[in-house]
Amino acid sequence: MAGAYSAFGNGGIYTKPHAVKNVILRDGKTNIKLSPDPVTVMKDSTAYMVTDILRDVVTMGTGKTANVSGLDMAGKTGTTNYDADAKKKLGLKNSDVPDSWFTGYTTEYTIAVWGGYKNYTTPITTFDRGRYVPQILFRTVMTDLVAGKKTPHFKQPSSVEEATIVKGSNPTILASRSTPDALRSTELFVRGTVPTKMDKEYLTELDAPAGLSAEYDNETNSVILNWTHKGPDTELLLGPVQFEVSVAMDGSEVQKMTTTTDQTVTFSGVELGHTYVFYVKAIAGDIESSPASTSLLIEGQKEPEFNNEDGNQGNDQGEENNGNNNGNNKGNNNKGNNGNKGNNGNDGNNNGSDNNPDEDGSDSGNSGDDSGSGDDGEPDNGTDDGSQ
Repeated sequence: MAGAYSAFGNGGIYTKPHAVKNVILRDGKTNIKLSPDPVTVMKDSTAYMVTDILRDVVTMGTGKTANVSGLDMAGKTGTTNYDADAKKKLGLKNSDVPDSWFTGYTTEYTIAVWGGYKNYTTPITTFDRGRYVPQILFRTVMTDLVAGKKTPHFKQPSSVEEATIVKGSNPTILASRSTPDALRSTELFVRGTVPTKMDKEYLTELDAPAGLSAEYDNETNSVILNWTHKGPDTELLLGPVQFEVSVAMDGSEVQKMTTTTDQTVTFSGVELGHTYVFYVKAIAGDIESSPASTSLLIEGQKEPEFNNEDGNQGNDQGEENNGNNNGNNKGNNNKGNNGNKGNNGNDGNNNGSDNNPDEDGSDSGNSGDDSGSGDDGEPDNGTDDGSQ
């Protein structure tokens, strides 16, 4: 494994791993060379482009634990698996594995590390003390090897060139000066294979929707929005044009309603007596148009706002009238039941009942209880009205 990956670091030249370079016989003159001859196994462009890909493994991929800070290096993780029969027989979890690998290299050193147990049936079940052990060992050994030395960086060969393309384009096309940064990507190409077709003056802005209208439908209590839009050349877009629809009521904060590819939307559940402002903007990837807007007043009377204080005042007024009326009529009821309603007259401001007009009726509610105490409803039972 170390010998194979060293070919990437050597610009495509493979040298079979060996422990003894040469043997000098006792005569001190005879030197037997045992180093194998180097063999070119791939183009230098291939070696460099694979290396450039594997750099990402140790900076942002599965091999970050192996990374040595400040060192230009590349590497690859590897994990084997148990098959379904072995998992069932051994009672293993899906996360259990038999082997963990890491192989990494610089321009001068290649290290391959295997991790696992003596018995294949003993699984690796952890990460820091299991799967990551090969990466930790690699980092430890490589750090010692390069300590105090200046390790050369991987050098891009003349057989490789860079070009900035439109990200996601297929077939690949070159980016132009107007291509948005979000759609630009610098990639490696074998010299002579860089695409020749350049992006047109790339779309940098979208037209805003036009003719936005809002119409209220009384039967469904909804607003129907319609608009038109002049889309750009489809060759200049990566994906369809969408429309983001938002609304604000009576100057409140704008709220997003929906995003759609249609050019009509129905807004339901409107409230009468309010003004709505609708906004629609076109979106294509990272590009947005300026919004189109229109306002609509939904005519009609607003729902009355409930006020506790006003409601209490209305109840008090009604209770006052009930108290007076009940006090006036209590003598006409044989059982004095109407007199009990005199309790509702707590806030009465009129002077007494007809039975005692000289007294203040502010406490007529209490006297109502007294007036209803008789069974015969005689008028003299109501003389306490207003006197308590």
